[in-house]
Amino acid sequence: IMHNFINTHIGDGVYTSLIMGQSPEGSSYNDIGDGLPFFQGAKDFGEINPIPRIWCNSPKKIAIKNDILLGIRAPVGDLNIATEESAIGRGIAIIRCNDEIIVDFVYFILKVSKKFFEYESTGSTSKAISKDEIKSINFTFPKDKNLQKKMVEEVKSKYSLIDEISSEIR
Repeated sequence: IMHNFINTHIGDGVYTSLIMGQSPEGSSYNDIGDGLPFFQGAKDFGEINPIPRIWCNSPKKIAIKNDILLGIRAPVGDLNIATEESAIGRGIAIIRCNDEIIVDFVYFILKVSKKFFEYESTGSTSKAISKDEIKSINFTFPKDKNLQKKMVEEVKSKYSLIDEISSEIR
């Protein structure tokens, strides 16, 4: 059966938007929960979702629930998914998916791109990747969201198998 596939790239402005983080004024940071959770970089990332440590009452860039958060400074390429509206600093890029593409599909595209990001990251003191390098990630996805879901489930099962084998080796 032939399915309709779409060729695109991260941050194409149609299927995915790319928003680079921006640091708010230092005076807007706090640890008392005033404002939005503030994530500066991959150090704020958990296994799948970020863990709030700091809040910001005057954010410049805001992620919304289900946005993909991509660490763009050392370590480069780490990923999380926002669980709520959050302030985003300059160590993170936001990838927002439209309704035609499943967030997990793009998440796994970015997950397999981590080696590319590590290779592309430049800078002698700190590794970082640029907006153009993120936008250079081309990918193809099926228009059929059920097929997207099937593909994501297949990838998830492979990752859980890898995790299982890795834990047996340790």
